[in-house]
Amino acid sequence: MENNNKKISFLIGAGFSEPMGYPLGEKMNKNIKSVDISILDHILTTVEYEQAFANMQKMKRFFLKEYDGEFDYELFYDYICNTELFKKIVNPNAQKYTNEQHQVKLLYQGIVAYNIKDDQNRQFYDNTLQEGQYKDFLDVIAYLQEKYEIKFHTLNHDLFLEGLLNKRNIPYCDGFEKLNSPYYGKTYNKKIGKLIMSNLERFTNNYTTKNQLFKIHGSIDYYLYYKEDIGYIPDKIIKTKQGVDISTFERIENKDNRDKYPFCLNPYFLTGKDAKEEQYKNPILYS
Repeated sequence: MENNNKKISFLIGAGFSEPMGYPLGEKMNKNIKSVDISILDHILTTVEYEQAFANMQKMKRFFLKEYDGEFDYELFYDYICNTELFKKIVNPNAQKYTNEQHQVKLLYQGIVAYNIKDDQNRQFYDNTLQEGQYKDFLDVIAYLQEKYEIKFHTLNHDLFLEGLLNKRNIPYCDGFEKLNSPYYGKTYNKKIGKLIMSNLERFTNNYTTKNQLFKIHGSIDYYLYYKEDIGYIPDKIIKTKQGVDISTFERIENKDNRDKYPFCLNPYFLTGKDAKEEQYKNPILYS
């Protein structure tokens, strides 16, 4: 690199992934407005999710009435997060934020995450990904990285940009590291025919290469791990990978210090409008 002070930034929005079939806001609104209970067959759920789905639908009916039948999936998440509204519509006797409301939020995040996929129903990518119309973009990045420190700022939750960079062998870091990470999940190893423990990266806010990726609104492969203390408390954002059973997440410091958190049901990413602004204050990802 000729000059360490020479930097260039890209701001990437939803239109970048749209040619691959990823839904823009209008399609997301349509998909989620019309969702029915069969969605529970496609996302990792708890025994409380049937009731959560009923509560979500009740909230949705009030939302559509208030907004003259128009549905906005991000604005609806703010609606769900409004404790006073939730109490009024779902449980007037509740005194404060309840587990009922928490379950609806988790379910809704899972529904949004399920809809973030390309036109071949892919969410993760391997080396079979084709550059296609993105070849020129990758050519430019390959050229610029010889002279500049490149910062990719993306608002997208999907993994398509990472897939392209990996396909072209363009190195980058995203603030996650596997070295000395105590976080694991089980994945099926076809060669030996059984589940094995797979080491997972955790967010350290360490950026060690000149190409850097910032997923400002989180990602479908980010999960918030809670460690067991008096109850469960937020610990770290960890990054999963294809094939890992997210219900098997475990923190292993040593043989005498390990805990499991089997409740990582849905990715940690930011939807909503007002809810996003609140999360920007959260030091667990914005340190």
